[in-house]
Amino acid sequence: MTLKVSVVVAVYNTGPNLLQLMHSLDVQSLPRAEFEVLLVDDGSTDDTPALLREVARRRPHVRVHTIENSGWPGRPRNVGLAHARGEYVFFSDHDDEFFPYALEEMYDTARADDSDIVYGKVVRSGRPTPYWPLARADVAHARLVEHHLMESRSTHKLYRRRFLDEHGIRFLEGRVRLEDHHFMGQALAADPRVSVLASVPCYRWIHRNDGSNSSSGHVDLDWYFGFFRRSVELLQAPSLPSEVRLQAAAVGAERMFMAVPPRSWAARATDDRSAAVHTLAGFVDACVPPEADHRLGVIKRAAVAALRQHDLEAFDAVQELRRLIDARPTAQQVRWDGARLLVTADVDLLADLETVLTVEDVAGAPTLVPRSPVAERALPPQLRTLTGWEGVGSLELSVRRARSGLEWPLAQHGDVSTAVADGRREVRARVQAVLDADAGVFGQPLGPGSWMVMGRVELLGESRVRRLAVAPDVLPDSTPPDGSASAATAVASDAGQLGVTVGSARRPQAHAVRCDGDRLTMRLDPVTRPALVVARVRDGDAEVQPFTSAPVREGETVVELPRTAAGQIVDVSVVTPTGGDWRVGFGGECASRAPLRVYATTNGSLSVKHLATPERRGLQHWVRTAVRAVRARG
Repeated sequence: MTLKVSVVVAVYNTGPNLLQLMHSLDVQSLPRAEFEVLLVDDGSTDDTPALLREVARRRPHVRVHTIENSGWPGRPRNVGLAHARGEYVFFSDHDDEFFPYALEEMYDTARADDSDIVYGKVVRSGRPTPYWPLARADVAHARLVEHHLMESRSTHKLYRRRFLDEHGIRFLEGRVRLEDHHFMGQALAADPRVSVLASVPCYRWIHRNDGSNSSSGHVDLDWYFGFFRRSVELLQAPSLPSEVRLQAAAVGAERMFMAVPPRSWAARATDDRSAAVHTLAGFVDACVPPEADHRLGVIKRAAVAALRQHDLEAFDAVQELRRLIDARPTAQQVRWDGARLLVTADVDLLADLETVLTVEDVAGAPTLVPRSPVAERALPPQLRTLTGWEGVGSLELSVRRARSGLEWPLAQHGDVSTAVADGRREVRARVQAVLDADAGVFGQPLGPGSWMVMGRVELLGESRVRRLAVAPDVLPDSTPPDGSASAATAVASDAGQLGVTVGSARRPQAHAVRCDGDRLTMRLDPVTRPALVVARVRDGDAEVQPFTSAPVREGETVVELPRTAAGQIVDVSVVTPTGGDWRVGFGGECASRAPLRVYATTNGSLSVKHLATPERRGLQHWVRTAVRAVRARG
């Protein structure tokens, strides 16, 4: 049988983070017989080779390849691609993880749309959700510019292997930066058929503070921008439409600023800042023609103008203006409409800049008016007149689960208005959003747990993501008056930020539970949508034994329990394609075979404990006692 998917993982001195990735692959809804995992070790110098051997020994669908150290991910990924047998291939970092339905849903989408590339939904723990324009809707036949495909240049996507081979698309090898950008530049320049899968979370990009991330490390700007320029120029070939070339320039200019964060800019020495401006100006001169400027926000246009003049003082001023920008979106009304939570919020876009910059109505046109030397130096006069009040900024609401980083857009509509209050002109972005815990996630319910309401503010082209503030007197009664299956509750954090807690009222309950050795059989109610039962080992961080999963069919499931050691516990959950993850409820009894015991936790959830094996003498004593009792009854 042809394999559907090959997952390629470049590995080097990976440490225990690899186990988190492997556990997420253990519980994929796609059967293990239909995908493979290729772990390519780039000459690790620690105990990683032994770990990889143990991982593969317990998983027949995992293969390990070891190569001489190349120093960077490009060569091991190319080696993995050369050995891949799947119809499609996915490139994963060793320290991230997949959602349970990722491979199946991406593959099914690819086949249904005949796609060369599938952009699965990516979330990020510890940081704002990346590529937000790609998170709003599924798109079957996405277009390069209209659907923002160039904004995502990471390789955490599903690729048709034949497409990569036919176009000779491979990673740069050796000590390089941005090999993923270069790879995606080749792929997007080859006119692929692309699908966007926003309705199913696929990949969690995990931000770690311990320096272990694959992409962590100091950036030498000259070296970095040499590779950055190459990746942008791939999408500026003369054979490509001018619309694509100009959008590549605009996206490149936007991403350029990620290398020079404004909060640390002023602390750099003058010579260092001057050298950085020289490097950035070289990129702008080569890749950002003036015809692309209108695609940028006002502040980035000002920065590009300063770079074209190699003007350090003006660029310093723009960076200071960027540093000062903040936003404080606030809920003005929160109320229940049946089982839906209606949220009206707004943000005074220029409140934090009122001593620096204001907007006035000049001859019927909104015009930026500097109030400080910084703004005067940063904003050239030709950039101060805006085309409309919407050009000042906007507000969008979403919900985000803090623990997992999973974030969803809300149904909403909004506008921007202006008025003079207390002698100052205010420009307010206002939005009305609907939070439906029962069916607000592409028609599916929110998963259980605590969700934060987020405000995504755009101001003159700069983005800020903040939690939505709420006053106590704005909160409604905690729960909806009737009709919600999710037992959702509107709450305010100690810091006065709006959230929603989704209860476990809809969680499936286990009935007719039977534990026959390592096999757990049960009937689940209610389960009306596609679902997967997942068995996860607790207190098993050091284990490489696979976690297990099984589909729920017509309300019934049989799951093979993962092998455990004495004292370890297996927790049983039900997960759905949209990321819902419910512990299975259990209130009955179940006959178990030693050393396993099925039981209900203190919150009524189903778990299985591996009991300590009795000492031999104690077991013999128990048997003799039982025999004597039977004889006595006889």
